[in-house]
Amino acid sequence: MGITILLRRLDKSNYKLSQIKRFTGKVQEELNGIALEEIGSVKDAGIDLEISLKQTRKLANEVHSLNEESRQLLESIKTNRDFLDSVARDLKEVVQLSSEIREESNAIQQGLLRMESGKKKSNF
Repeated sequence: MGITILLRRLDKSNYKLSQIKRFTGKVQEELNGIALEEIGSVKDAGIDLEISLKQTRKLANEVHSLNEESRQLLESIKTNRDFLDSVARDLKEVVQLSSEIREESNAIQQGLLRMESGKKKSNF
């Protein structure tokens, strides 16, 4: 009977050990599952980050390209403005010269009229 009690006590501790082993096995499986899920989440986040980085680089290149295009357009506008200012100055000179020519033409016509009227007076 003493052996039976001893075996039962040994068996009880073995039973408890097997329960603890089973419990730790389940906990370890759950932790492994959670770890695998988290590893997958980290990989997905890494992929998302790479995609975002590529998109950001692409947008940065587009912004740089648009900035360069804007700079070229601004240079073109400045060149055109300088050209138009030059044309405006030339047109002002043409208007001034045309006014002077008109005045000289009027003076010549008046001189011719005086000469004709002087000829008519001398013919009488």
